[in-house]
Amino acid sequence: MTITKNKFMQNSRKKAAYLTALCLALLLFLPSCGKEDSAEQESTKKEVETKPRVKPVSLLRTNTPAPAFKLVSFKGKTLSLGKYKGKVIVLNFWASWCGPCKAEAKILEETFLEYSDKGVRFIGIATSDTKENAKNFVKQFGVTYPNGLDKDLSVSKAYDVFGIPVTVIIGKEGSIVLNNIGIITKETLSKEIEKALSSNKEAPATKKDKE
Repeated sequence: MTITKNKFMQNSRKKAAYLTALCLALLLFLPSCGKEDSAEQESTKKEVETKPRVKPVSLLRTNTPAPAFKLVSFKGKTLSLGKYKGKVIVLNFWASWCGPCKAEAKILEETFLEYSDKGVRFIGIATSDTKENAKNFVKQFGVTYPNGLDKDLSVSKAYDVFGIPVTVIIGKEGSIVLNNIGIITKETLSKEIEKALSSNKEAPATKKDKE
């Protein structure tokens, strides 16, 4: 089958027109992905230099020692793993502009109240946020367990958190037993806490403990 030069040129023009139209459509579509941000998010983005834009990811593996950290709560108290040694600890990484974080706030608070007298401690860690917005979030959703701002993102980096929300459960012996990426359900949270509580593993004695 022979294609004439004119027909070839006509087909080439059609392909070029199609590709041009496709590129224009993509250019119009891509900017709209960020237009769904609320006014609150836009305000926060101006105050916060860096904001995660990737899907929730945490590379931290289970059955590994939980990285130690120190954080100052919004009430001025020091939060650390050492303070709760021998307890089951639930860490939740969140931000005021994060929609999924808002959705799971009630779940976390209800579970905290349910296990607060059973040796379980909750710590909320606001990341890529401002102190004012984070404190307003805590007040708005009635969160009563300790929360603090990870100003320099050192805690988030130590736990390999590159997106939120992320919930980490640390067993009594100080190892990570759950690294949940995204919204955590009440069922999963309670189930994993119960497993951690029933574990016979305990925190290893340190030199200071032995003395």
